[in-house]
Amino acid sequence: MAQDQVAQLFSDDTKGPANDTDLNQPISITDAPIDDEGPIEDIGDGSEEQLVDIDTEDEVPAAAEEEDFTVPPRRKEILAKYPDLMKDFPYIDKALYREKAYSEIFPTLADAREAQEKLSAFDGHSEELKNGSFETILTDLKTSDKEAFSKTVNNYLENLSKVDNDAYLHVITNVYKTGIRNMLQMAHQNQDADLQGLAFSLNEYLFGTKRFTAPTGYGNSSMNPEIDEVKREKETFAQERLTTKQGDVTALVDRTLRHNIDVNLDPKNQMTPFVKKNANKEAMDLVNNQMKEDRRFQSQLEKMWKDAEKSKFPEERIKAIRNAMISRAKSILPQAIRKVRAEALAGSRERGNGDPGPIRGGRPRSAPQQNSSNKGTSNNQGGSKLKIPDGVKPHDWLMQD
Repeated sequence: MAQDQVAQLFSDDTKGPANDTDLNQPISITDAPIDDEGPIEDIGDGSEEQLVDIDTEDEVPAAAEEEDFTVPPRRKEILAKYPDLMKDFPYIDKALYREKAYSEIFPTLADAREAQEKLSAFDGHSEELKNGSFETILTDLKTSDKEAFSKTVNNYLENLSKVDNDAYLHVITNVYKTGIRNMLQMAHQNQDADLQGLAFSLNEYLFGTKRFTAPTGYGNSSMNPEIDEVKREKETFAQERLTTKQGDVTALVDRTLRHNIDVNLDPKNQMTPFVKKNANKEAMDLVNNQMKEDRRFQSQLEKMWKDAEKSKFPEERIKAIRNAMISRAKSILPQAIRKVRAEALAGSRERGNGDPGPIRGGRPRSAPQQNSSNKGTSNNQGGSKLKIPDGVKPHDWLMQD
């Protein structure tokens, strides 16, 4: 039998009845078309709080990306020159200790990024293995190192037998059962009694009985599609619950920020309702965008949500996430409010200087009567020029009664 036919025989894709009882039913010899010319070659188709002004984080300067072997100053040296520095800026004191601890593990930013990428990949592979799959792992290995992939294929069963011999035997048994099942399915499709008898004989040789049983799952796992569907439904429910919790927290944080913006944006009532409404929205957008671009904060937030999900969303963890989001947003808010307020008021002043405003109501002045003797002359008495009082706009003077 050709190699591709053998592969199909032991694959799990062959169409036909999968019920054990159906496959164990004998085929009538009189109804079975037997090919006397030789072996069968075609085996089928395997088919609210006081705001604190904290500047936002600046981008890492390009020089920081390069390796710097400059010895950092000691804390005592800094305090000798700037005795109140740590008192005025306590964050610097913490940053010095943190930088020292980080540099002992990751000498450069490139090392830290590489470790983060590897950790992220490991977490993904670990989660995949917990779900009973290693397709991505094999795909990555085959793409990056074909020789290592070949070694993994060649040594898989041997390694499995060393770790758990029962698991090894289970895999081998399922391979045999899959092949026998496919033989029985093809026999039913083609009404081939000889092939069916051969399948039963093989089953008896391997398992001591002619009665065929389908492949099974190992341990507590299952190959039942209904159980797999229940598992998927649970995963979908868990994801929906996470999304709902995140939406609730975000809505509460947004209400807190809107209240702070509304109170602090226009304390002197210099904006029109329309301008203030748009300024409110712009301030919210600025805060939300800066929070999304803060990669360190987003990483911390993602970890907090994962921990909350694992512990089934206890109230104290949800409150901690909410407080973290409000704290980070309020550190950005003062600068955003000042920026939006300045732009809104500047725009209002520009419109006030360039727009004469609405025309006031009133009746037009009656045109003076002219006779034929003074046609072509000025309308005022004596022909003198009209003079507009100082401080009055020509438009307003012309429109007055």
